[in-house]
Amino acid sequence: EVPITYYPRAGESKLNTWRDGWRHLRYLMLRSPTHLFLMPGFALVLLGWLPLIVLAAGPTVVWGLFFDFHYMIAGSAVALLGLQLLSLGIHGKTYLIANNLEKPDRIMKWLQKNFTLERGLFSGALLLLIGLGFGMRIFITWAQHGFENLFELRAGLVALTLAVSGTQVVFSALFLSILQVKTRND
Repeated sequence: EVPITYYPRAGESKLNTWRDGWRHLRYLMLRSPTHLFLMPGFALVLLGWLPLIVLAAGPTVVWGLFFDFHYMIAGSAVALLGLQLLSLGIHGKTYLIANNLEKPDRIMKWLQKNFTLERGLFSGALLLLIGLGFGMRIFITWAQHGFENLFELRAGLVALTLAVSGTQVVFSALFLSILQVKTRND
């Protein structure tokens, strides 16, 4: 045991518990995009597409509970939110790697090896075109019925989710390519 003499602080502390604690927590969160964005984003994409796929054919009853298009609406929103979080996570990890703040992990090494701007644009455009194809089918059906009231909500939600997802992938690919551009100093 070593005796310690405690001397009271001579001046006023410069630390602020809440401000400094939040600043530290924010730093930790922003340095871990896998846990903050990627994992929740992946889970939300899966959770969001589940009702879209299952209920596309019509309502269903599971364990005595009735599920209809209302869950498809929520699923669409959740799937789009999940895709946005995935994009933010990939952008965050790319930024950290590009600025030598983090080493690439297995997923990022795979992305750096296999992802190109052209593949991202193609994938996004394909999703967008599939969504627009569903939308065109709805429009043609509507025209065949004399532009009268038409209930095509299920196909419309799938079309909307695919088209918006495709658009997100296109712009995400563009932004990811910007993050990967090497400067002249590199």
